Amino acid sequence: MIVQTLFENDFHRRNPDGVAFIRMFNILARENSPNLEDNAFAKKVLEGIASKYDEINKIIEQAAPDWPLEKIGSVDRNILRLGVFELLFGKEVEVPGRVALNEAIEITKLFLNNSARKFINGVLGAIYLEVKDPNEDEYVPKKLKHKKSVGGVVFKTGDDNKVQFAFVHDVFGKWTLSKGGLEEGESNEDGFKRIIKDEIGIDVEALEKIGSNAYIAHPPDGAIRKEVSYMLGRTNDKELNLKETGGLDDTKWFDYEEAKKLAFYPDLKQIILDGMEKAMQEYAKTPV
Repeated sequence: MIVQTLFENDFHRRNPDGVAFIRMFNILARENSPNLEDNAFAKKVLEGIASKYDEINKIIEQAAPDWPLEKIGSVDRNILRLGVFELLFGKEVEVPGRVALNEAIEITKLFLNNSARKFINGVLGAIYLEVKDPNEDEYVPKKLKHKKSVGGVVFKTGDDNKVQFAFVHDVFGKWTLSKGGLEEGESNEDGFKRIIKDEIGIDVEALEKIGSNAYIAHPPDGAIRKEVSYMLGRTNDKELNLKETGGLDDTKWFDYEEAKKLAFYPDLKQIILDGMEKAMQEYAKTPV
């Protein structure tokens, strides 16, 4: 009934509003499922979606950059709105991320054909993998393609011998590392230098490997197992210039103590901390 309510709002081109959503929900419930009219949980979700509506739309556009929001079918679009709200803001309504993902998948089976279901599941699956609790069961399909990527911790030392680290900020509210796929035959070192230059506009010297991890990504065209190697890199450049992408919205330099307090993804945090300490102690010769 939540998706139907959002669909009706789209159909009538009304502004998203919590009160209007509840009014429409009550009308639909009386006409189709009277027992749902007093469903406090559904109404809380609708009020939450209304309060985050613009933010949710922006996240959908950035998670599926090849599909402008107005080009996505109305049912598909509103399943995505519900799914994104529960995945990113589900704590407000006590919905675990894995449960939210499963619910969205079940809803797609009711309303959409195979092609549309694959698209919805891919977009929400990608978001889920970015924000999921590391203790939750992994969302892993049976057959996977593999892709090797590289990224890393980048630092610079100023004239005052002050060490700073460059990080990028993503649309899910986390600070993270620049990374990207390796080209055929490309080494980790060459790929790292190319990706950093392309993404944040600086030249780096690749010093050494500091860690690796693997995760399942869910782009709309199918799941991929990404194996990422992380490098430590040094630069003399001062100005960061973020390339416009669907998933990143900021890049900054941070001092060591500032960087330690940033919100990083759990699977990256120790790699980042180890890389920063190595940069300080072994390359900048600065105690931590």
